[in-house]
Amino acid sequence: MNVDAKPLRVCHAELERFRDTESPFRKLCPVCREGALMVYRDEASMMLSSVDRCVHCAQTFVYSDAYINGELVRHVEKDPS
Repeated sequence: MNVDAKPLRVCHAELERFRDTESPFRKLCPVCREGALMVYRDEASMMLSSVDRCVHCAQTFVYSDAYINGELVRHVEKDPS
């Protein structure tokens, strides 16, 4: 588990698509290569969040992208949990 690990900065567009999915948002975790990065949305604005977490290993990631799949990314500092 990587719950307490330092967040890693990544470019969502460069990550490998999660297996067996048509979703342009779901990406394979580059750390454990087992879990998915789902791309969180801000509850109030419904904008995509720059902070994400692997559903398998709990590693936190910060996306450097300004847009993901054409949607503006809201850059935040807080943990998505």
